[in-house]
Amino acid sequence: LLDISSSDLSPLVQLRRDHQTREERMGVRTYKGPDTYKNHKTGEEKPLTERQLLAQRMHSIIRRDQERSSSTGLNRAVRWTGATNKTGNAANAELAASGRAADAIKRRRAAFSKVKCSLRVVEAGISRNCQLEAEMWGFVMVGAEIFLARVITMYSKNGGKAGSHSWVTVSDSIGSLSYLVVQLYQHSYRRQFKVTNRNYTAMGTLRFSHLPSNSFLALLPQGGLSEPVVEYRDHVEIGQAGQRTYEELDAETPLLAKAVAALNTIRRKGKADVNLVDVEEDDEEE
Repeated sequence: LLDISSSDLSPLVQLRRDHQTREERMGVRTYKGPDTYKNHKTGEEKPLTERQLLAQRMHSIIRRDQERSSSTGLNRAVRWTGATNKTGNAANAELAASGRAADAIKRRRAAFSKVKCSLRVVEAGISRNCQLEAEMWGFVMVGAEIFLARVITMYSKNGGKAGSHSWVTVSDSIGSLSYLVVQLYQHSYRRQFKVTNRNYTAMGTLRFSHLPSNSFLALLPQGGLSEPVVEYRDHVEIGQAGQRTYEELDAETPLLAKAVAALNTIRRKGKADVNLVDVEEDDEEE
């Protein structure tokens, strides 16, 4: 003990280890021994092998990153305490948004009830299992023509009737969205869609549109055997599942165009009706 100094307590530590019983060493829940193991048959203590060390490190990473681990106190409280429910204005806004989304789906179901592909277009293939995000593809109705669209960004209306339109990154319901900003691709041949619109081929300009969410017909099939969209210099090419979806929609273009126009029309008492697409048409093209 004469070798003990304020900066080196290793003699005390070693003395504690020499007099520590097996029960004391292993009798705690968070026991962690040195990088050695004892052979139960021979009683010989050996260092861990490389394989055992690797397994030990992997196990420590899994324990560290798992959502529900075994620590106590504040750490446990953070993991096991459920999220608090919103109250006041935040709760009212969330309730209004969910009700508005359900109403929008009901309107779409009524408007598309006469088309054969109603099951595909009512919810547009968007759900909690297949959420809509930026850079995803789908089919939209612009005027009386169906276009392939790449989603650039989305907006959702907050609050009540006078709520603002806020940018959102993901949506699990087409009814919760108010507007979408998309890049349009016009059908050319079979699975090919042109980057430029045929009316503006000479100028070679791209076409973008700010559309009401009701103009979005269907999400391009995702996952499974669906092929990704292949991009070329002047066109894109969709997979066979996407082609079948387009042909199914294209076969009922007149009915779909009529239904979308009705959905996008705001009826005002004592005033002329307003179509949401007409309001945005001035800034539609670039």
